[in-house]
Amino acid sequence: MNITLDMLRQSGLSIDWRSVYVAWRGFDTGIRYERFQIDTDEVVDLARERLGSGMDAEEEYAIFRLADAEPGRSEDIERFLSRLAERSGVTEARALRKWRFAHLKWLIRRIDDSPPQDEDQVLYDLEALYMFWIYYDALPDTSRAPSVSIGFELEERERALREHREWLREEEALLR
Repeated sequence: MNITLDMLRQSGLSIDWRSVYVAWRGFDTGIRYERFQIDTDEVVDLARERLGSGMDAEEEYAIFRLADAEPGRSEDIERFLSRLAERSGVTEARALRKWRFAHLKWLIRRIDDSPPQDEDQVLYDLEALYMFWIYYDALPDTSRAPSVSIGFELEERERALREHREWLREEEALLR
């Protein structure tokens, strides 16, 4: 499963350099051998969008170097992106929470866009929500997560979606 900067944009949360760095470096999920990671091209494109927006000469230089980076030169990208991340004032834990929020908002939208036609779809939707929390199990506040019971009942699907939307509202208030 790939994540994208568009997921973060569509969530309504700001895109800071720490969140970009965390996602470019990639982060492990609760499932062995599965990682979430954004493409280097997205980092370069964002830097190009932000040229001229640096708060000082050092930050502007780092943005320029990212905008000019060759995708195969990961050590250069690492060096300048990590500098920008350090200066962002955002912690890694907060960046991971932002990605979790954006990912869940994207997942809920995807589920809402395809109303269940049968029991298999209900099962698939509930399984997607269940797996989501396994992916983000490593975050310390995951104990606040809504419960998900996998089954075929439409009422269970609606209850789970309602609880997840409430969780998103609460999490958004904490992240803003």
